Amino acid sequence: MTPPPGNSAKPRIGVKTALSLALTAAFLWLAFRQIPLGEFARALGEVRVLPLAAAMGCQLLAHGLRAWRWKLFLQRTRPGLRRRDAFAALMVGYGVNVAVPRGGEVARAIFLQRAAGVPFAAGLSTVITERLLDLVTLTVLFPPLVLVYRGRLEQVFPGIGNGVLLTALVSAGALAVAWWLARDPEISSRRLGSLMRRCAPSLAERVSRASGHFLEGLGGIFRREAASGVILLTGGIWLFYALGFWSLFHSFAFARTASPGLADALGVTLVVAVAYALPSPGGTGTTHFFASQFLIGLLQVDSTEALAYATLAHLLGAIPGILLGGAYALRARG
Repeated sequence: MTPPPGNSAKPRIGVKTALSLALTAAFLWLAFRQIPLGEFARALGEVRVLPLAAAMGCQLLAHGLRAWRWKLFLQRTRPGLRRRDAFAALMVGYGVNVAVPRGGEVARAIFLQRAAGVPFAAGLSTVITERLLDLVTLTVLFPPLVLVYRGRLEQVFPGIGNGVLLTALVSAGALAVAWWLARDPEISSRRLGSLMRRCAPSLAERVSRASGHFLEGLGGIFRREAASGVILLTGGIWLFYALGFWSLFHSFAFARTASPGLADALGVTLVVAVAYALPSPGGTGTTHFFASQFLIGLLQVDSTEALAYATLAHLLGAIPGILLGGAYALRARG
């Protein structure tokens, strides 16, 4: 008996969900396995609130700049796009990512289509290129970090250098392909349409129409007139992320003994970015493990305080998406 259409996708989704939950559980176990929960709760209870609030403010500013940069990517597709609509879609995407790994990217494009009329394919392609740009930025910032820690980073995270190098090659290659496809969207769309007519004639027209929007969005990142804005906003995004993690240092007593600086905060920013790149819902577990190991191995922070810091670092990323994203989604439904 032939299964109903679409049912074959359900087992794949179930397997992906199970694997992501298993990954989360494994990293949470690695992070918490030797931590006395009473001491962990005490460390959280002694957190200074003012630096924590400043850290949250920096996170929100970074999100605001990210939404502004996304608006620049979509300038050709939707010239009148409002920054507040881009910000709302971004928060909805972050909220979905907390529950469904990579689901937020699709949710962002869907929400922006409904809120601002941006074609779904164009919104999705800009999200993809944004992720590639983030990976390239991460690999650009990594070598100075290696110089700061003089090989100790590899001792704490064995193989991270090779992993970042591979990421640099793959992401740069993917951006090059995106540029090649987007430099002449009409030709690329015709080629894809011709291929689809030979392989799947029934889908050719639909795919050709969607590919036009997709390639139009894809080219938004490569517009010369937007280059300076994209560069400045990208720098601002990463700067505010680092300032947020630096401010979070000062919520804990170890800030007076370890004296962590902005370079250390940038290091936390990079390892948290790696944690979020793994298919764990909202970086849960991976952020706890990577951020705490960074503090323990490179700054000699007490393991309990390090994990308390990592937990708050994770919440700084999750709470805006849950609260603001949820509010925007509810308002859109109403």
